[in-house]
Amino acid sequence: MVNVVVAVLFVSGLAESAKILNIAGFLPMSGTTWNGGKACLTGIEMAFEHIHARQDILVGYEINFMWDDTKCEPGIAAYKMFQLLNQLPVKCLIIGAGCSTSSAATAQSSHLWNLTQISYGSSSPLLSDRKKYPKFFRLAPPDTALIPARIAILKQYNWQRIATIHESFEIFSAVTEEFLRALKLSNITVITAEIFKENPAIQVENLKRHDARIIIASSYQLSAVKLLCEAYRAGLYWPKIVWILLGWYGENWWKKTNNFAGINCTQDQLNAVVEGVIQMGYFFRNPKTEKGLAGITATEFDNLYVEKLNDTDTWNSYGFVGGPCYDTAWAVALALNTTIQNMTDAGYKKTLDQFTYEDADINDLITNAFFSMSFIGVRGRIMFGANGDPIVAIKLDQIWRGDMATIGLYNWTADKLEWSNGGLQWEGGIVPKDSTLVIRKIRFLSSRTYIMMCSFAATGILLGICLLLFNIVYRNSKNVKMSSPNINNLLLIGCMLTYCTVFLQSFDKKTVIAFCKARTYCFCLGFAMSFGSLFSKTWRVYRIFANKTQQGMKIKDTQLLGLVLGMLLVDTIILVLQELIDPMSIREHQLPTELHAEDNDVEIHPYFLECTSRNGFYFESTLYIIQGVLLAFGSFLAWETRKVHIDALNDSYQIGVCIYNVVVLSALGVALSFALDAQVELIYGFISGFIILGTTLTQLIVFVPKVLKTRKDRRVVGAQQMSSEKSGYSMSSSTRKPTNNSTTRTTLTEQARESSPLPLLEHPQTVQA
Repeated sequence: MVNVVVAVLFVSGLAESAKILNIAGFLPMSGTTWNGGKACLTGIEMAFEHIHARQDILVGYEINFMWDDTKCEPGIAAYKMFQLLNQLPVKCLIIGAGCSTSSAATAQSSHLWNLTQISYGSSSPLLSDRKKYPKFFRLAPPDTALIPARIAILKQYNWQRIATIHESFEIFSAVTEEFLRALKLSNITVITAEIFKENPAIQVENLKRHDARIIIASSYQLSAVKLLCEAYRAGLYWPKIVWILLGWYGENWWKKTNNFAGINCTQDQLNAVVEGVIQMGYFFRNPKTEKGLAGITATEFDNLYVEKLNDTDTWNSYGFVGGPCYDTAWAVALALNTTIQNMTDAGYKKTLDQFTYEDADINDLITNAFFSMSFIGVRGRIMFGANGDPIVAIKLDQIWRGDMATIGLYNWTADKLEWSNGGLQWEGGIVPKDSTLVIRKIRFLSSRTYIMMCSFAATGILLGICLLLFNIVYRNSKNVKMSSPNINNLLLIGCMLTYCTVFLQSFDKKTVIAFCKARTYCFCLGFAMSFGSLFSKTWRVYRIFANKTQQGMKIKDTQLLGLVLGMLLVDTIILVLQELIDPMSIREHQLPTELHAEDNDVEIHPYFLECTSRNGFYFESTLYIIQGVLLAFGSFLAWETRKVHIDALNDSYQIGVCIYNVVVLSALGVALSFALDAQVELIYGFISGFIILGTTLTQLIVFVPKVLKTRKDRRVVGAQQMSSEKSGYSMSSSTRKPTNNSTTRTTLTEQARESSPLPLLEHPQTVQA
């Protein structure tokens, strides 16, 4: 049985000849989506009472309002409409429905009965389609009208990354699609667009995973509470998170937890999560203190409305809809009154109360009357655009410290926001960011560490220069001469090249690759030159003393130099091939994320640049193997010549010590490189320290004995010369005996040996003896 209520006469003293105008109504009196029908019905009844009390509107006519409950369900709404329209009396107009889905279900067919329909709510943009809904009007602007206001606030606060979430109804999907297109044109990035049906928990987690900070949500009131409850659980709320919701919810809509079935949040939790929430909608009450067509202000209406409603809970939840419903009834009365006058002026033989569903011409008069009206209502100026939508200003509300206040409006004409009451409030006066501010910061070596290690390296180079000068100055000294001073010079140059690797650090992104290449060349060639020189001298000793013939063997410096150059050539070929086949490129090595010390919304993503190549492992391994073979070969030669006891000639002991130092320091360097991973300062410090230490020890171990021996020999020679001079003064020339031929030959042989850059050596057994 259809639940139909026929309104009683609004004025008891009406004449018996009053004509009845029957109006159908659809109200969401029950249901779970939105059930503010009672609040709306009270506003409509108040309007009809005030209208019938007037002597200048609908004179001689009486309105009979017949409504039914749609439960905010489109199927039920369509069914109820068919029932009402197929029952007498004939209706001349329809008020409703409240929900957009219900209005869409009824308005797409109500015009087939030649009926004009006007809704007090229904903000779906789909209802603006005049081809599909040619006789539909509404007092609620479509939610698409909020798009310019949303974009204006995003631009004002420079929010460039936003997220959207909406309930899976066509009313919200259509608006969101158009909003996303507008955002793209405004160069605003949408990091994620979520859709939920019943439980939004998964979608809220997605918002959190995308680091959403500015979230624009579209849903019905109960779903909005569910959404914010899940947001509280996920920590997505004030002061870092800004929620922008629709503005047509009831006042204090978040404070009625007893009416929210399935909400697992306490009132305190809801109070916390709604703090700072921004709502965009239209004015339910005229912001100006002016009297409307009914002769009352918005404040006076509220007082009368609360008294008539007599329901505090309904007022708190849905009282906002009373004004629009009141204005809707006035708009209906004005449209019907204008139609009556137009029918009279046009000479119609029938009156409006005789309207039938075949009277398309009369329905056209009613429709045109809506387009031509303009009056001041409870909500403000009421007028309709070409598509039946109201022309209204968009207001902005904010929930702050537990209360909702209007803080501004969007001016359509100027396309700007106009703030009032201090505008938007921010915690601590700090505007939330649209995302965690990520600062990518390149890390170079600190100047302090660099200068310190370069100082040590420079000291090592200075030591090398001093030893090089010693080697040149005393090249004719026996200890220096027999150890091949030319090869020693090459060794020192190689050590200085190795020191130079410490200096080759880039502090500019543009020069990283150049310094990487220079460092690689310096180290490889310096290592090959220094240890190649040591091993070539040991090889010379090995070759001489491994000679099984009784003939002396003479090995020139050019042969040793050729051996060293051969080693350098092998390394150079490998480095050049790598450059030609697989050149180095820059790779960013990310360091652990750091939080800004003063603002935890700022993340510093440090990184440093390192040189790499796709097949670099193979080339590096080849170089390591060659250097390893060089060390192994040097160890072998040092071991084989360990019994050759000619200190000035044989460096086997020193080479063994040097190899030991290099192997130990290299092992430590590799281990620390893996252990320290991306700690640029420590890696550079340790590796540079090992290079400096290893190179310095090599210089000292090889040359200090020669320096000390040369110094000692010079003292002995000096003492002998002083003794000879003293004895020479006491001896006469006549007493001196001439040397024999054997002594002369011996002296000549020693001089020849001392003057020869590469001495002629006897058979090993003879030398050892």
